[in-house]
Amino acid sequence: MHPTRISYFNCTHRSAIVCHYLLNCHGALSLSKDQLSDLNVCWNNLYRQLFHFHRCESVRVFINGIRKLDFLHLSKLITAKFFKQLSISSRQVFFMVIGPTVFGDRFLQLFHELNLKLNCSIAAINKAVFSHFNHMCNCM
Repeated sequence: MHPTRISYFNCTHRSAIVCHYLLNCHGALSLSKDQLSDLNVCWNNLYRQLFHFHRCESVRVFINGIRKLDFLHLSKLITAKFFKQLSISSRQVFFMVIGPTVFGDRFLQLFHELNLKLNCSIAAINKAVFSHFNHMCNCM
């Protein structure tokens, strides 16, 4: 395993800060699936440390049970909200001209995955992401 990837698995308080920072700016970032997966492992390890889960135990159902999201779904929630806010901003011309170029199909793919309409509310986005995560946890 590459040394930089190993650091994702050694979750300390610094890792929590990095995850928090990435969540705050995630809507504007374009992380690969591997990067998101690695961050999700780190996020889950933080739960393992806080609640004394063993490495072999899954924390996904626990996270769902306390009505929180894993890193993958938090990133979907933040990205969807970011795109939604950008689309309704007073700078609609910016979004219409620059948005498709900068974001490509990410916006449409995300809304399709969550079964959302482009004119949905922020509350609908929240509900869709939590429902998606809950469905994934119940399918395990």
